[in-house]
Amino acid sequence: MADQQKLFETLLAGLLEWVWGKGKPDIQRQIQQATPDTLAPIIGHITYALVQQGAEQAEAAGHDLDTDMLMGVATEIIESLEKMAAAMNLQFDAQAVALQALTQALNDYAESLPEGSDAQQEAKDALAQFSQQDMDGAAGTLNQIGSRNGVDPFAQVKKAQGGQPPQEAAQAPQQQGLMGAAQ
Repeated sequence: MADQQKLFETLLAGLLEWVWGKGKPDIQRQIQQATPDTLAPIIGHITYALVQQGAEQAEAAGHDLDTDMLMGVATEIIESLEKMAAAMNLQFDAQAVALQALTQALNDYAESLPEGSDAQQEAKDALAQFSQQDMDGAAGTLNQIGSRNGVDPFAQVKKAQGGQPPQEAAQAPQQQGLMGAAQ
């Protein structure tokens, strides 16, 4: 369990470093172009791309990632992207955007998998679970996923201070990849 928590923290720190570093101008451009109807899908697409890249690097380094861990990372990335959007003075319902963005990221993931694979079925099951719940139920599910990974996916809603990455991301090495590998 300690190894999984360390892996979670390392993966998240690397992704957040990129979001608030090299990736920030492009991400801000995409967010700035969003309308109220497209903000959640844009954040979901960005989140999927980031988590997928981080997962590929982790797997290439010999780490085994489970779905709960990836969803925990995704919720943190979504929260960070919402902070960025809030710092850009965009007005939105953070909880609704978070739920829609995670649904979009899960949908992107499901579509990327081989048709009929176990992983695709698992992703479709997660999507079905979200679509069968109302907003409060889905929020509860996100909170459960986050708490299993030691994070609060709605902390940004509770403390709407935008613009700065978490401390652990700010301390990540600048010359390394998402999983800490030298580039």
